[in-house]
Amino acid sequence: MRLTRLLAAAVAVPATLFAQPAHAFTPVFAGTPCVSAVGANGTAVVQGGPYAGLDADHPAELAEVYVICTLQVGGTGYASDPDAVRLESEGDGVAVLAPTAVKLEVMPGDEVFTCTEIWIAASDGHLSVYQDAESGAFVGSQADARCDGGISVPVPLPLCRFFNCGGGPARSSARRTVIP
Repeated sequence: MRLTRLLAAAVAVPATLFAQPAHAFTPVFAGTPCVSAVGANGTAVVQGGPYAGLDADHPAELAEVYVICTLQVGGTGYASDPDAVRLESEGDGVAVLAPTAVKLEVMPGDEVFTCTEIWIAASDGHLSVYQDAESGAFVGSQADARCDGGISVPVPLPLCRFFNCGGGPARSSARRTVIP
């Protein structure tokens, strides 16, 4: 009988007495976005970072930092488009993607976009954000992040009779570089 009363009392104790206190997670990070250079043969060199990150609520604890660089061929230029290449690097406190050569399947006139994603994890949480190349701000949704570039793959001169190659110097705007 005594055991039954003890068990009943234990069941009646509110669960909030056993809940762990909530810890804040305030990620802070800074670094250099991903960049790429693409040749006419589809060879690209991609690099990103360094990015340093930490949890401002626990600055002595090293956060796990990822820099993720993706290349997209064609599309709208938003990070939500399919990736042709995805490269990432991870480090404790800092991540750097060293210059890395990759091969892309491109056709003359294709546009190649470079996207930057940063991921930070600490014991109290994690954050994944995408850099909007136009504003420089970090956003939480791929659909809101415009990628850098819009670099047109140059058309070899013998093919200009099939493609409108234009002429003159390269023209550029905030998001697009067109190579005649």
